[in-house]
Amino acid sequence: MKRSIIITLAMGLLFIIELQIFAERDFHGDRHGDRGRGRGAVVVEPHRFSRNKVVVVKPRRVRTMRVLPRGYSTIAFSGRNYYYRGGLFYGLFGGAYTVIAAPIGIRVRILPVGYRRIFIGGAPYFYYSGVYYRPVDDGYETIEPTSGTIVPELPQDDVDKVTIDGQTYYEYDKILYKPIVTDNGLQYQVAGKLDK
Repeated sequence: MKRSIIITLAMGLLFIIELQIFAERDFHGDRHGDRGRGRGAVVVEPHRFSRNKVVVVKPRRVRTMRVLPRGYSTIAFSGRNYYYRGGLFYGLFGGAYTVIAAPIGIRVRILPVGYRRIFIGGAPYFYYSGVYYRPVDDGYETIEPTSGTIVPELPQDDVDKVTIDGQTYYEYDKILYKPIVTDNGLQYQVAGKLDK
């Protein structure tokens, strides 16, 4: 029993050390500056990666439903209707509603319950389930994150686990994340964006 516990603890420690080493490297082995902490943060444009280098390790789980959840609101944006409820955006495809990534620039009046405050380039923004918001006069507008942005968790659904040049990442709405170990435990850092 004690031997089993010691082995489990040793394996956990090795995993944390491996994640720490992984967190200190970017795609080219460089070290990142102090980002997302509000002091001297470095803003770097997202790296672009070709989709033809991607190998899907774990395919995404897409949520589809015939009826929208109660209390949804309809948002007209760029000539199309989107449906919004509880921080999730839905699109209508073939007679069914599917959870989709938020269109960049769409606005909502209130933030979803459970949102997190994050920092991008030293400025406060808000994050919920793969969506980044900035405050605007009449509510909150979705934005695309910059490379180096750190978030506490990834969405539960619609995330692909992929490998690029032998390195494992998580992809949501073409944004690539790498797991890192921070003072707050395991989190995820924006590493770049896939091309179309």
